[in-house]
Amino acid sequence: MTRVAVAGSSGFVGSAVVRALRDLGHEPVPLPSLRLDHRTLPPIRPPGTGTEAAAARWRELEPMTWEALVAVLGSTDAAVNAAGAAEPGSADLPNLLAANAILPALLLAAAAEARTRRLVHVSSAAVQGRRDPLDETEETEPFSAYSRSKSAGERAVLHPTSPASRAVQTVVYRPTSVQGPGRAMTAQLVRLASLPVAPTMGRGGAPLPLAHVDNVGFVAASLAVHPTAPPPIVLHPNEGVTTADVYALLGGRTRTVPLPRPVVRAAIGAARAGGRRSSSLDAIVRRLELLLVGQGCDARALTDLGIALPLDPDAFGQLAGATPTP
Repeated sequence: MTRVAVAGSSGFVGSAVVRALRDLGHEPVPLPSLRLDHRTLPPIRPPGTGTEAAAARWRELEPMTWEALVAVLGSTDAAVNAAGAAEPGSADLPNLLAANAILPALLLAAAAEARTRRLVHVSSAAVQGRRDPLDETEETEPFSAYSRSKSAGERAVLHPTSPASRAVQTVVYRPTSVQGPGRAMTAQLVRLASLPVAPTMGRGGAPLPLAHVDNVGFVAASLAVHPTAPPPIVLHPNEGVTTADVYALLGGRTRTVPLPRPVVRAAIGAARAGGRRSSSLDAIVRRLELLLVGQGCDARALTDLGIALPLDPDAFGQLAGATPTP
């Protein structure tokens, strides 16, 4: 049995990590909830410099919370950071940076002081934007405040300046679009998949980068306890769902209408131009783009480690009944 600290253990992804650790026979240890107010911390400069200085300042402001954090980490063998702000439509970059960049830097510094062996940082494939296929390199193409904050968080974990922090095995895990019961984004997909008629680009055979939350929890837990040190970046693989499959899995009665590729791409281009005026609108346009065009994943790390996803694509079909659609 391995004791694994989990930041964000009560959240959407964090609770899935906790369940997976228990299923794998390990002990999850919740970390104290940390709230960072960017107004009291040094500013972060693009593309993410200054995160360690901001984390150090928070440590000075919250010495008792810092000591409690290090004490918990000191009793564990590894840690998973599943905390942060999952708000793709938000334009509040300072708050997003506090949750998605300064917090990972803070957890890494605490793990270094506690001599925690490994830190798995749950990031997002959104850091690579519209790259097709997504891959496991450090190259990023952030396109929104959210993806910029997640990219800065990766930088903080992958390239710390502190020698002690560099001694911790760090793994950046990039899930694709995470879906599960109770998530608003999943409810939106269910509504779209339940329309009487829906368009697809061509026959709708492009891979759709959806990740079932239970698969994400399993991967994060497996990376934390794996006997072999994982590579620095691990991308969640495509789960075998195509842009046409999502209608059958989440809707069941939708008639798909194939549209020529040039028509779809022209419509997406026009919608993208309009979406630049609003972060929330841009997030909606991006979801529609994924649903129509799809996106591939050049993900090899999990296969090399011998980690296989426990759930197959049929698991997405169960989300239609488990997710309310107001």
